[in-house]
Amino acid sequence: MTFVTYFDEIKPDAKLGRHEYVVGGLVIPFGHIKPLEKAVGDLAVEIFGTSEMTPSTEFHAAHIYFGKGAFKGRPTQQRIEVLGRLGAIIHDAREQGVGQVYTCANSDLMHSTDPAKAAFAFFCERVQGYVGRNADTLLIGDLDGEESRQMIRDFSKYRIDGKTPWDYGAPIPSIVDSVHFAHSHHSRLLQLADAYLLGNQEGLDAEFAQQGLRGTKLLSAPLQGMAETSLSGLATGCSRMSASRTWVNVRTWRDPATSDQIADSDKWAGGAMLAGGGAHEP
Repeated sequence: MTFVTYFDEIKPDAKLGRHEYVVGGLVIPFGHIKPLEKAVGDLAVEIFGTSEMTPSTEFHAAHIYFGKGAFKGRPTQQRIEVLGRLGAIIHDAREQGVGQVYTCANSDLMHSTDPAKAAFAFFCERVQGYVGRNADTLLIGDLDGEESRQMIRDFSKYRIDGKTPWDYGAPIPSIVDSVHFAHSHHSRLLQLADAYLLGNQEGLDAEFAQQGLRGTKLLSAPLQGMAETSLSGLATGCSRMSASRTWVNVRTWRDPATSDQIADSDKWAGGAMLAGGGAHEP
């Protein structure tokens, strides 16, 4: 079976008290790519009036959340509805066999290990664990300057070494070619992966009303209820906050040389999800 894995990242932000470096995305069977592209494209036509893919017609999750970019000045109600619609697409995709993979490395617990490198390596392990040895996948990420170039270099080394960088690293034979990158506004599925990462943020429902949609004004009671419903739908579509989830190879691992904590299952280190909550067998 052939998959394409679309992924994105969320960097730590100490000012917001967020210390996790997150890498995650959607592992999509090749035959599901066109229907998913169409679903997000149809939503774009409805919201933007065009299927053209430019920065002004992009579903950038943080921009929807904070009312920036293509969603600057758009009504709060519309932004709530868009997040809910993206959540529904993610949920339906999961039910049809699209995998969800999420990893994080806690930068506040790491002293000698680069959390970006750790999260990406762990992500590659998760993707391999999801697709198994009898399938193949290509990785496509959001183009982000130096981080993208570093991921290409790191992945090339994994391929040469035959495994991820730990002393007991995992082989990743099913991830083919190099890591490929594209601008997110050129790919509806990168945008969907971005929405998936937003749906994985811990405490999303409460935080949303406080920081995102509210801005400087209190949401009215109807809009508050709408926001909670919409965000609940987005979160439910994402494996981390779904009631049914099966984690693949979740572990706590410390570098014996540095004692850096690479991943902690209590901090949602990572996982993979298949429709119905069952792990995809290698």
